[in-house]
Order: sequence, then structure tokens, then C-alpha cells
Amino acid sequence: MKYTIEKEENLAVVSIQGDILSEVEDNELLGALQEIVDDEIVYFIIDLKEVGNMNSSGLNLLLKILSKSRTASGDIVLSGITERLSKLMIITRIQSMFNIASNVEEAKKILLEKVN
Repeated sequence: MKYTIEKEENLAVVSIQGDILSEVEDNELLGALQEIVDDEIVYFIIDLKEVGNMNSSGLNLLLKILSKSRTASGDIVLSGITERLSKLMIITRIQSMFNIASNVEEAKKILLEKVN
């Protein structure tokens, strides 16, 4: 798994590439996000359009990001969810916990409504 983080005014866009299968890699991303939360950015877009495979570690990562953001009075929006990931979220019944957008621009609109 690789990721990039782009900070904007009130939010950060986290783009994840590759497979999300390892808790070790997850911890690195969570540490980077904690630094951003410490800088008082608490709204995140998690762009998953380039994610191949995801297992329970990946789902757990999404839940940890959601918890970290909401604990800081923020929120997250998932964008670019593939059909495979959508099915996994439905099977595990966690899709209702997340705001979901088809792309980053739509996700920004959702979050801007929450911020303002």
C-alpha cells in the first residue's frame, strides 16, 4: 500500500494505491493522519479508486480513520469505491457507517456542507 496526503484549507485528501492487507502499513498511515488531526484538520476524503484488494485489516483501517476523525469532531467521506470494495462493505455491513461519494469533487461538496 502506498498513499499520498494533500492538505487543503479545512480538509485532507488521502489517496491510497495498491492493496490494503497489512496492519503494519496501516499504522504508518494512522500516524500521519494523527499529525494532521493535531494540526486541527479533522475532515478527510479517503480516495480508494486505486485500491486493488482489501481484507479485514483494510476495513479496520477505514474504521480507525473514521473514529479518529469523529473523536476530533470531524468526519470522513470515502470516494472512488470500486465494485469489489463496495460488495465487501455490504457483506460486512459497514457501508452505512460512511459517507460515500463517487469522486473527490463530490466528496469535497459533502464535507463543505458539514464544515459550513
